[in-house]
Amino acid sequence: MTPTMHSQPQPSGAMPPGTRVEKINAKRGDSHANGALGTLSSSIRPQMWHGRVRQGYFVRWDGCAVPVLVTDDSIRRLAKG
Repeated sequence: MTPTMHSQPQPSGAMPPGTRVEKINAKRGDSHANGALGTLSSSIRPQMWHGRVRQGYFVRWDGCAVPVLVTDDSIRRLAKG
């Protein structure tokens, strides 16, 4: 099943577009290592991935022109400062 773009109001707990995030929990084969910074460009509806309901986000990593799909357990919101 291919996730679809989210065009309705975001579910509670979803981070809004424009939120700055940091890559965490990098695994072998991931496009970016822990500590990479980026900006959320959009989100998709919560989906079942690997037996868990997860929120999906498209992140535009700094220095990368193409957004990448990641799940909520691989990014964290940066504190405003």
